[in-house]
Amino acid sequence: MICALKLVAQPVTAYAAGLVLHLSAPQLLAVVVCAGLPTAQNAFIFAQEYGVGEVVANRTVVVTTTLSLGTLTTAAALLG
Repeated sequence: MICALKLVAQPVTAYAAGLVLHLSAPQLLAVVVCAGLPTAQNAFIFAQEYGVGEVVANRTVVVTTTLSLGTLTTAAALLG
């Protein structure tokens, strides 16, 4: 669920916000690509540091890193 929110819902929300703000095509692409990037490694580092949610953070980083290639390719194809 976390990965779907990160890789689908967040870019779609960024796209909608970009349309509302009347961004140009390159700006809209940049916003959507940034929203579709994988979860940062620091999420796992913080989870490990505080001893909470380490497994979830680890899996989220790995899965979103792998699947973000599809999200970014789709965004580039549709908006590029």
